[in-house]
Amino acid sequence: EAAILLDSAIFAKHGIALSVKTYRSGAVIVDALISGGVDLGYSNLLTPLISNSRDIPLRLIGPITIEDEQRARHRLVTRRGDSIAAFRRRKVKIAINQSSNIDHLLLLRWLDENAFDTSKVELKVIGFPQMLPALRAREVDAVAAVEPFVTIARRQPEAFDIHANYMAAKNSSEPTAVSGFLVHAGWLAKHEDVAASLERALFEAMSRATEDPVGHVGRVARITLSDSTTIREMPPVWYAVDSTLSDLTR
Repeated sequence: EAAILLDSAIFAKHGIALSVKTYRSGAVIVDALISGGVDLGYSNLLTPLISNSRDIPLRLIGPITIEDEQRARHRLVTRRGDSIAAFRRRKVKIAINQSSNIDHLLLLRWLDENAFDTSKVELKVIGFPQMLPALRAREVDAVAAVEPFVTIARRQPEAFDIHANYMAAKNSSEPTAVSGFLVHAGWLAKHEDVAASLERALFEAMSRATEDPVGHVGRVARITLSDSTTIREMPPVWYAVDSTLSDLTR
């Protein structure tokens, strides 16, 4: 999703010179936004909700990504032949990429909605790239995976089974808001014109990614270090263009 930031020509057209940095977590991105180390951050949407509850005023800018069961970029993955339903009745180890983030929170919701005894669920923190090897090695029973690793698993049907989108709420027609672009309210107040140009550039880059998937594949490859075949097989990113932080809070 953040690969649209690499469409430098669009941002230059709007007078924006972007320098892209990579950070490990939403918390580190928030620190960078507070300190002024960065002007724009990309993170899961639990980050601004927690930050605002702690009086750290972050604002959404541009499009946000959303998912449902049909348009899923997150899936539970098991070894071939393992039944997710059977895990409800026994102790189970599930890999998550990080604790206290949106994947962790929504996996817990999914387990609760699907009648798992969470006292029997052990969550083990494993980075996304290491999840499938850990699953093969039987270090865990399932992994809460994200693209491109879901597609990588899908291309190995002899080894893995793909299951539900743990980000989607059960029996709900509403999609789940997953991630978006953030700025600090203090920066926004001082740079309203720049923010307006930045938001226009983000929406245009989003449209370009949708209309020119071949070009976008190359940008995604640069971020994920995945091969172009895998990226082409991944489900497209689904964007919402009119949500606000107050919408997400409700």
